[in-house]
Amino acid sequence: MKTKLGIRLSSIFNMIEGANHNIWDLCCDHGKLGLALLESHKASKVVFVDQVSSIMDDLSRKIQKIKDLSPKRYELLTLSAEKIQLEDQSLICLCGIGGDVAQTIMAGIIANNDCRNHQFLISAQYHMYDFRKFLISHDFKVLNEELVFEGKWGYELLLVQQGNGKQVDSIGRGLYDEHSQKNRKYFANIINHYKRRLNQDKSHAEALELYEDLVK
Repeated sequence: MKTKLGIRLSSIFNMIEGANHNIWDLCCDHGKLGLALLESHKASKVVFVDQVSSIMDDLSRKIQKIKDLSPKRYELLTLSAEKIQLEDQSLICLCGIGGDVAQTIMAGIIANNDCRNHQFLISAQYHMYDFRKFLISHDFKVLNEELVFEGKWGYELLLVQQGNGKQVDSIGRGLYDEHSQKNRKYFANIINHYKRRLNQDKSHAEALELYEDLVK
């Protein structure tokens, strides 16, 4: 595999099992994840989506360099991610964005599609409490989740689908590891964030209380 993936993208790549899905690469680090999936034959088809034409042009040039790649195995769509139309059973990857952006995109996809036969793999930063509450409100369940670190940043990885799986936890209790310094710092940073925000918006009190109870 020629495409080099960092720790975060490698963890996302490894969470994808088998080659049975049509995989949608939405906003995922300029298509690196999708390129790796094509090169490894881990996906029967990859659909790349970005609304920036220059990114798609660059991606098209990179795809042309993959040897013996059938045109049937990929598609390039220059449009806003929330406007995609899903057909066959798919895995939709939303990575390298903020939790607020992930929520906006997923809300658009849910409004335009019946998502019960599709899975979503999300790796977002910030606003994860609000994003997890969004997943709960739309009956998404967890199939797998991890907390991975790349450099000084932590990233929550969530593989979810509607209806089947484990209940989504609003603060990711299952990810907390009191024996890991990096892990404890990740949750401490979230608590500090909500403490700062609390002075401006009292609605953050519930999230703050939950996170503080977790790390006691």
